Amino acid sequence: MDADLRFDWRSAGVTHTGNVRGVNEDSICQRPEIGLWAVADGMGGHRLGDIASRAATDALSFVPYPSDLSQFIASVQSVLHGVNRDIFAQSQAETMGCTVLVLLAFKNECACLWVGDSRAYRLRNDVLYSMTRDHSYVEELVQLGHVSVQEAQSHPQSHVLTRALGASAELEVEVVRHELSDGDRYLLCSDGLYRELSELQLYHHLQRGDVQSQVDQMMAHTLSGPAVDNVSAIVVDFRCEVLADRDRCDRGI
Repeated sequence: MDADLRFDWRSAGVTHTGNVRGVNEDSICQRPEIGLWAVADGMGGHRLGDIASRAATDALSFVPYPSDLSQFIASVQSVLHGVNRDIFAQSQAETMGCTVLVLLAFKNECACLWVGDSRAYRLRNDVLYSMTRDHSYVEELVQLGHVSVQEAQSHPQSHVLTRALGASAELEVEVVRHELSDGDRYLLCSDGLYRELSELQLYHHLQRGDVQSQVDQMMAHTLSGPAVDNVSAIVVDFRCEVLADRDRCDRGI
């Protein structure tokens, strides 16, 4: 694809305590002016999870405007490593931690960076695809072929994470980069959303209306059920900035 092609985007996000918990341990960061969006989820059952998740999103609010995507990724990784050191130091006195998922966009590319089990999905050409792989014990069992994807959804250890901010002194951030295509729609969400709504339901919500109505409808749908966890969702819709270039974007030239 022509590296000079640029994309415009529209985004909307929402976070909610859910129907059961008294504190929202989720936190979101939306910086469409620089092409950065993030969801962080305080580790379940940890009393200071809300502080950890806010520490992650607050730190991301200071990432500078990038010069290219590689530099953008490096800046975010540096921020996350710094937050991890701070949370890990505090967790020696009181247990705390969080997951984090970041979407970056620059010109004709995007990148997902994540630690934990918050997820990014992409709707492209009428197909919904998971852009991230959970850092969890059950996901490792799936990869090894010990349990099926269907069995994993109801596995009693489905909430056990293998990576999280604050879990250890060393942090490994997973990164994937992709070229953008006109009409790409990305969903970033905490497990409080995707454990309540199936991928088919997410797919249908992402097909209807604009980004704000999509996050509102997904949240309303989730809250109409048990919603035992905190819930967060961000939707980002990508379009070629110049209408005349859209055919070139779709054809990858």
